[in-house]
Amino acid sequence: MDVSDHGSNSEVALSNAGRGRTVYLQTLEVVILGQGCEKRIRLVFDSGSMSSHISDRIIKQLVLKPHRVETIVNTLFGGSETSPREKGLYAIEIEALDESFSVCLEALSEEKICGFVPKINDRIILRELKNRKIEITDSVSGEYEIDLLIGADLLGSLLTGEIVELDCGLTAVHTKLAWTIMGKQKGTISMGNAMTTLSMHCRSVNLTEMWDLECLGITDPSQSLCRKKAHSEHLNDFREKLTILPSGRYEVGLPWKTDSRNLPDNKELSWERHEKMVKRMKARGFLCEYQEVFDDWERLKIIERVPENELKNEKCHYLPHRPVIKMQSEITRIRPVFDASASEKGKPSLNHCLFKGINLIELIPDVIDRFRTYPIGLSGDIEKAFLMLSIANQDREFLRFFYPCDEELVYRHCRVVLGVSCSPFLLNASILSFG
Repeated sequence: MDVSDHGSNSEVALSNAGRGRTVYLQTLEVVILGQGCEKRIRLVFDSGSMSSHISDRIIKQLVLKPHRVETIVNTLFGGSETSPREKGLYAIEIEALDESFSVCLEALSEEKICGFVPKINDRIILRELKNRKIEITDSVSGEYEIDLLIGADLLGSLLTGEIVELDCGLTAVHTKLAWTIMGKQKGTISMGNAMTTLSMHCRSVNLTEMWDLECLGITDPSQSLCRKKAHSEHLNDFREKLTILPSGRYEVGLPWKTDSRNLPDNKELSWERHEKMVKRMKARGFLCEYQEVFDDWERLKIIERVPENELKNEKCHYLPHRPVIKMQSEITRIRPVFDASASEKGKPSLNHCLFKGINLIELIPDVIDRFRTYPIGLSGDIEKAFLMLSIANQDREFLRFFYPCDEELVYRHCRVVLGVSCSPFLLNASILSFG
């Protein structure tokens, strides 16, 4: 560990937080890559800070090692200065959630980055963002703690120059990592009044609707009836098309809610992300181990290589994938995750074209009540349950992917895929058919 030769560094940080109307700071979620592991974190952009900072808790979780130590003096509001403190300087890599961009940076350690930073949960703002096709990654359901601060040392290089003034008074700023929102909303009420209003609403809804608010948003009775009707129709269609193979394995088709001919092949986007993934895995030394997972799948007939005479089929779709690495896992250290929500701008994704079924979380209270009805309860876990279900031949073409190597080797799934929105519906419908 080297001690910086530059002596004490004086650093200015201009971040501030106030009460009253809600002021949104530029926050987003990214993936931080460590030695053999990765973690989704929340960050804030602060042009008033001369350097970037990372929280001690993330340093511990990812077992990061500093490449040198610097002595820092912070200049605070009013001109006061802190006493000199030694901080580790860490080299880290962060990546956009869609894997479209990654960047390496240096960040100083900090016990706590900042206090509470609000997330956007106002329906008016979210509706305007949706109408303008602005997707934000800093969702309400995620982590609230800020674990990374990007200062002026890097912020400028991440801005794309695209800025949108919103009708609600906020400003959307596009960066290479994702969109960020900043500013003060017009007519925002105080936090205390907002909490009181929400408490009054919660008293008048039942438990199922509270789950619905969290997962799907507020719906009227007509929407609920439409969802139940669609679920019943797709369930009947599933039962009619369900095939039991000679081996006893169930074979199911994908439940399309729109014509599959409207689905683009997604090949160009998938290959672009594939090249970045392979390059990154080579650099981290995990490519061979990642390939072994796919080799095992091919041996177990979970996947198959697409024959040469079928490669030019127009009706097909490619799924990008990336590895999730858990060094602490004793069974599966590396597993692939497929992104069926990936799509080119203005075009539908595979998940968009498939029926995903009803919200299974709503059924949890009923399941718990039935479980507690009798003195003895039984529960079971089907190992790799999705992989137990075979996909019909005509739908396998929409589950293509590239084998993790430099060559363009095209494979496709033969079993239900984790990461496709309809998979829980297919598994649940298959289990129900046993009765």
